[in-house]
Amino acid sequence: MRETVAAQVPLVASSFDHEHVRELEEMGRLLDAHPELSEWVYEDVTRGVANPRTGRRGLSGEQVLRMLIVKQMTRFSYVDLAFHLGDSTAYRAFCRLGIGDKPPSDSRLKMNLKRVRAETLQKINWVLTIVAEERGVEKGRKVRFDCTVTGTLIHEPSDSSLLWDCVRVLTRAMVRARERVSTPFRDSTLRAKRRAMGIMYAKTNKKRRPLYDDLLKVTSTTVRSAERVAEAPRQYRSG
Repeated sequence: MRETVAAQVPLVASSFDHEHVRELEEMGRLLDAHPELSEWVYEDVTRGVANPRTGRRGLSGEQVLRMLIVKQMTRFSYVDLAFHLGDSTAYRAFCRLGIGDKPPSDSRLKMNLKRVRAETLQKINWVLTIVAEERGVEKGRKVRFDCTVTGTLIHEPSDSSLLWDCVRVLTRAMVRARERVSTPFRDSTLRAKRRAMGIMYAKTNKKRRPLYDDLLKVTSTTVRSAERVAEAPRQYRSG
């Protein structure tokens, strides 16, 4: 059985005067003023359930939303979040866990919080941004890319792919430099690509290690060649 919000506010431990406690209390008042946020989360966590009003009592939509906020704000793991929801009176009060309520386990938290869809989080973010703008706190015109996932055309920067990129880009630059300098170099892009692909699909570290050693060797050779090519015009001018 689930609820959007608890029909009766649970009895929680008394709060104490602290900056973070005051912050949580203000956040709680903001969430109370916008019950539709809890309704959206409730729809997500009950999606696919025939009758969410029956069965064992589960976390309400409001509780899931508040626990998700705590996790995102503190960057707790699910294990750490479960611990603090059992240990911290401030977080228990914010998440509407009563004195006699058993804190959810990390597996239960993971199961519930992961059911909240990205589309729902986006709608919640829009509402909070509008409220912040109305209160003169934030205009919502800037995004911090260090904490927000965005789609890019850049591939996952694994060590082997970065080494391959180094060989590929430096070789391309040296090929273009042939019009001005005649310093010889070896094109090892195909070899580097094969080593990078071999590393990606190697099933054991024993098979991966010699491929890495050779890729590092090829990369070092290419870097030294690029340094010689870059130095050639300087020597020509000085002569």
